[in-house]
Amino acid sequence: MDISELLGGFRNASRDEHPAVLERKITALELSHTLRQQEGDFETFLEGVPDGLLNAVLSSDGVDTYLTTLLASALHGHLDADVFLAAVVHGLVLQLTYQGRHRPWPEAYVLGAGGDMRIGAIGLLNTGGVPAFVLDPHFEAGSGGDQKTLALSAAVFTRAAAGEVPTILAATIQKIGCVAFLDLGRSCDGDGAMVRDVAAMTEAVTKDTFYMFAGQAGPVSIMHRWIAARHPSAKIDVRYYWQSVGRSAEFKGVIVVTGVDGCLDLQGGVARTETSYLIRTAADLARDLDRDDIFQIVVREHDRVNLREPTVISSSAPLPEEQAIKISDPLDIRHVVLKTAGGRVIRELDGHRSTYVIVTGKGEIIEDYQEPGAFHSSPHFVPVIDGEARLSTPHISRPARQVAGTSLLLTFHPLVHTFHSHFLLQCFPRIELMKALGIEDYSILVPHDIKKYQIEMLGIAGIEESRLVRMNPDYDYIAEILVTPILIPAVFTPLYAEVYSTMIAKVGVQEIKPYRRIIISREARTTWRNMLNFDAIAQRLVERHGFELVWPDKLSIEDEIRLFRESEIVVGAEGAGLYNCCFMSAGSHVVCLADQDYVMYIVASMAHIRGFDVSYVFGESFMAESDRARRAGHSNFVVDPERVSAAIAEILDQRARPNVELQ
Repeated sequence: MDISELLGGFRNASRDEHPAVLERKITALELSHTLRQQEGDFETFLEGVPDGLLNAVLSSDGVDTYLTTLLASALHGHLDADVFLAAVVHGLVLQLTYQGRHRPWPEAYVLGAGGDMRIGAIGLLNTGGVPAFVLDPHFEAGSGGDQKTLALSAAVFTRAAAGEVPTILAATIQKIGCVAFLDLGRSCDGDGAMVRDVAAMTEAVTKDTFYMFAGQAGPVSIMHRWIAARHPSAKIDVRYYWQSVGRSAEFKGVIVVTGVDGCLDLQGGVARTETSYLIRTAADLARDLDRDDIFQIVVREHDRVNLREPTVISSSAPLPEEQAIKISDPLDIRHVVLKTAGGRVIRELDGHRSTYVIVTGKGEIIEDYQEPGAFHSSPHFVPVIDGEARLSTPHISRPARQVAGTSLLLTFHPLVHTFHSHFLLQCFPRIELMKALGIEDYSILVPHDIKKYQIEMLGIAGIEESRLVRMNPDYDYIAEILVTPILIPAVFTPLYAEVYSTMIAKVGVQEIKPYRRIIISREARTTWRNMLNFDAIAQRLVERHGFELVWPDKLSIEDEIRLFRESEIVVGAEGAGLYNCCFMSAGSHVVCLADQDYVMYIVASMAHIRGFDVSYVFGESFMAESDRARRAGHSNFVVDPERVSAAIAEILDQRARPNVELQ
């Protein structure tokens, strides 16, 4: 298996030849399924095979069949795996065993720190006991494969620092046959460590040693030019390719170098320049009349958010004036999106800041479409003093994946989807903007750890899981066309509420007559804003007024929608559980329990849209007056159970007299 042939033979199957290639692939995959002793049928096994194995030809027919069998077994369940990189690693290490120049012992394989260690371990399969070292201190040393299920020989890694490898090999008169680094260009620290590690292993390499470097195409290209200039007599094979990951793709490269006399000189070969971003506003864009790469589109200029007037307000403590406004004054919301050619999404998550930063194809951060102050205090973005509003990312070359076609950014923050309330109000309904714009064929950029129930919600709303692009935290994402909605306040708007009407219709519960009285459990809350006497309130409502205690978070999405459609009266604390009122029927009633420092527009806005009534019972927070401005809404609180019971009694009396105008 000549490595030049392996690198040169990689290609995507053409449309004309695909049926024949697929037939051969299926035969190989059936063998892989048998070797792996996989439980379940073959179709289930196929669901766990990376797409790259089915859609790409890795080399000549015989080699491709062998690698398809081996890699399908080794990478099963690893759907975003780079199968081409795995094939090259495996091909290189196989040569250490079978080439005659390596007798009487196979030369050692060294796997550098960083990168996909599962790919690195695949090099040890079927290699007849090649000595192997791993330089990554976090790697779990052990088998390179599962001998029981793969029926393939596998060696083990020895964990060592680069400087220790020559000493260990000297005792057995062995040398390094292959050293592989799978993470070129990821970070300055990682590249610096790679340069030092290569220098530390100089005593254990020969002219026949293979060096392999893989990573983003940009850094690989720089490295290629550097090595070619410094080592003109070396043999260098390089290959650039696209790795498809679902609906996204990453432009990558692989370099294999051999024939180097002495130390491979890498110092300076991975240097990179600063990336500079210009800060602009939407008003700046409006003045650029000749721009054809970026547009600000007004979906609705004024989406009037009216609030339902409460039928009952009961409070243990005086409501601050600014809080009282939130249950009375309407809002005007503008639904606006930014449509950008080549828009880049940069994930930032550290101890100080958590956000997505949106950059245009021309390196501009449009300030109106970020969270307020999202990048000004970031350690990743440093102000540049040059007379313009600029930020730079010093010496950072973040890898990126490309997404074809139009993509919607579903969230404005890498963690916000973990809060059900924000997901309901500010994330999930963004798909309604695409419907309003008449855009049907699009992908959705979602956090890598999007929750199962959130995927189910998207499915009910007509978005198949295959359209989701899970954003790997280690990558930026560049969309051919990126649609970024401006961040709206936490409130139900008439436009955003339409997506919940779609879900109600899809589940088929429009005509359900409300009859249940429920109180929403607070069992799941363990952080802040705990209602300390919730159990006492629940007991009174169950015993006195025939309520049932429910746990919506334990239901399927369909059952949750049905529960709230069936509910005549819902009682709950201000928060995520109560915001499922977006599924309620007209004529029903929501009683919101909160403290005097945490009043929101949310329930009253949906009450007006859906036509149900709303009441409030306010308690008191455990917070010093001096601390109120800093932590309002995050303190624990109590609500008087008798006030809640009295409010329910008044509501029941009102509902028994439907012809009496509510006060």
